[in-house]
Amino acid sequence: ERLCTMSCSDKLAMWNVVGLQGAVLSHYMEPVYFDTVIIGGCFSLYHITRALVNRIQGCEGLPDSYTVHKPLILPVSQQNQRVPSKSSGYSMNWILGEGSVEVTKTNSGKCVDDSPSRLCKNALFMKFQEVCGIVASKKPYPARLYLDVKKEATSYQQTKRSVVENFKKNGNGVWIGKPVEQDMFSI
Repeated sequence: ERLCTMSCSDKLAMWNVVGLQGAVLSHYMEPVYFDTVIIGGCFSLYHITRALVNRIQGCEGLPDSYTVHKPLILPVSQQNQRVPSKSSGYSMNWILGEGSVEVTKTNSGKCVDDSPSRLCKNALFMKFQEVCGIVASKKPYPARLYLDVKKEATSYQQTKRSVVENFKKNGNGVWIGKPVEQDMFSI
């Protein structure tokens, strides 16, 4: 059965070109790239380099500030025998200035009390709107769809298209996008 999502290595390869900041934050900042990737087990420098870097070589027409980034790839210093176990099903996050640790359920992304996480797209988009209100060079995007704000990040979108086209051209498959409906919200 075919997957309806991209693999972790596909996403890491994409981030090695578009950066970790995403389309929305690219309105305010240059790309942020991994400096180092540390692999915990089953380390093969050849295979990891092929998956994260070599598959994206040849991306063309990248806007200024975007590049095919090549992070340092390292194994962990001590390889422990892997003991298969089930994960707890919970994740924790902490943000400087927010005060407390937030515990979320990994199967839904919601907090343990079923409220939306402060890391959900809606909450992060509200924070982005706050930044727009503070920074004089950008005006807030009131009553605008999150999707529209992402699309307006033209350099980011051009770079992402280049990676997607490169994946296909090099026989690495077709990039599977998420349904656009999930980004059709406003605050």
